[in-house]
Amino acid sequence: MSFGKVLTGTIFAISFSSGAFAEDRNQVWTAYGTTSTGYAQASAIAEALRQNAEYEVSILPGSNDIARLTPLHTGRADICVCGVGAYFAFEGAGVFGVPGQGPQPVRLLLMSSGSLGLGLATSAKSRIDTLPELKGRRVAWVTGSDATNVNTAAFLAFAGLSWDDVEKIEFPSFKASVDGVINGQADAAFMTTSTPHAMRLAESPTGIHWPDLMAANPEQSWGELLDIAPFFFPIEIGKGAGITQDKPWKGAGYPYPFMLAKADADQKAIYELTAAVAQSYDSFTAAMPQTVGWALDRQNFKWVIPYHQGAVDYFNEIGVWTDAMQAHNDHLIARSEALQAAWSAYTADAPADEADFAEGWKTARAEALKAFEAQ
Repeated sequence: MSFGKVLTGTIFAISFSSGAFAEDRNQVWTAYGTTSTGYAQASAIAEALRQNAEYEVSILPGSNDIARLTPLHTGRADICVCGVGAYFAFEGAGVFGVPGQGPQPVRLLLMSSGSLGLGLATSAKSRIDTLPELKGRRVAWVTGSDATNVNTAAFLAFAGLSWDDVEKIEFPSFKASVDGVINGQADAAFMTTSTPHAMRLAESPTGIHWPDLMAANPEQSWGELLDIAPFFFPIEIGKGAGITQDKPWKGAGYPYPFMLAKADADQKAIYELTAAVAQSYDSFTAAMPQTVGWALDRQNFKWVIPYHQGAVDYFNEIGVWTDAMQAHNDHLIARSEALQAAWSAYTADAPADEADFAEGWKTARAEALKAFEAQ
């Protein structure tokens, strides 16, 4: 469905809404930083909504997962155009397993899926052709980036390895980790196939190589990966840093970015926003072809975060929602409720020390999930 040509601009004013989805359709969204793919895609969608559906969207950039999700959690923003860090918020894990955070009742609207890959990129000079060859080699660890380090651990597990089997090289930021591979300080770092930083590595004298996710026992290998990072799925990429249609990469991906709201966001408003975004697809993809992943046929309706009931209402209306999807969604919502109940019980008498608090919550969370799955 086409609604005409979309202009390239959008509204970037940093302001705050009540988080209640005002009837005049003025909204605040949070997103990644202004130089990110996530911010660019949020901007293209916001402009399409302005032209096609009379929405006025202000986009608030956030430098990390806490900065992007806190405005949503506190009601100062309506939508988070998020990345996989939102999974950790839903689960109350990693940086969301500390005082003042905890499992958050977030819900999906729509996602961009299948347009980029994520994996461990290696220096072409290192001659690491397969993931098992990383044993004993230098692998980047990014300080304070739980999502990046968990993803790296998942790829190591695919190869039957762990952090104990490689030399962990610490870097202060994602950019620094890529610089480390370029400068010969590390042999591999986790990144996306289309990030400008991966392009820098590919164009450097060091070069880039993406070990394929090929294995003698792929079911076991993928099982090991998904045990650590259940948000991944197999994907084949034909375009990216060092990747072409003639030399595609068989690897892994997950949705990025995706639209997220609080569970208690108004059901009718979420239905209207989901419909407006879906129906504006032709408009924003014309303005920004990189947004093709938002197509309805690319949605993963059985992912690791449940969908908002307002979005489900729209999917039911257009005939793409099934009983199996509903059962999966109900299971995830029940999981969320179990985690939030466990958090409430734990924080009622939790240790004051932050490190002790986080460690105790890991135990309490694991016990709560074990009891939930046993039901």
